[in-house]
Amino acid sequence: MEYAYAAQLGKPNIYITFAMNITRVCDCHGREMTPITPDVGVFASTDPVAADSAVLDMIKERNRRTFRGHHALKYGERIGLGSRKYRLVTL
Repeated sequence: MEYAYAAQLGKPNIYITFAMNITRVCDCHGREMTPITPDVGVFASTDPVAADSAVLDMIKERNRRTFRGHHALKYGERIGLGSRKYRLVTL
């Protein structure tokens, strides 16, 4: 979270998240992995914490089970990266 905060500090940004083929670990591992959830779509926001909160909530809703990640979003909110509150607009 600190690196993301520092990288965007003072810059106007829009964050786009393609929530597709989501796997349990980072796709940077360079090996084929089975997705843990069906695709949930594309999310865009000027607030990276809000966008990721929406993605995580959508995954939870579709899968009816808990996924980790809220602790990181809570921390991002605490350091001023963004807010976990959002209004989802479906297009």
